[in-house]
Amino acid sequence: MEEEFKKAVAFIQDKTGPPIESTNEQKLEFYGLFKQAAEGAPKGSAPSRIKVVERAKFMAWKSKEKLSKEQAMQGYVDLVTSVAPRWRERSKL
Repeated sequence: MEEEFKKAVAFIQDKTGPPIESTNEQKLEFYGLFKQAAEGAPKGSAPSRIKVVERAKFMAWKSKEKLSKEQAMQGYVDLVTSVAPRWRERSKL
């Protein structure tokens, strides 16, 4: 699972291909799943409501805190597949 997760992350971060169409909700979902897979549950409290973007990202991550590393990786791969079904064909890893 870790190898496929790394390929999915590389695909999303690749700026050489055509852009991937995703909503803000999907971007937050990507962020939360990635952070949970990479770092585990968030620590500390949510940023101030004044810091809208930082708070939204923290809350997206916090919503995934009960997932294991493997579950978060699988969720990330599944989300990439739902946004770009043929991503594996373009993967560079």
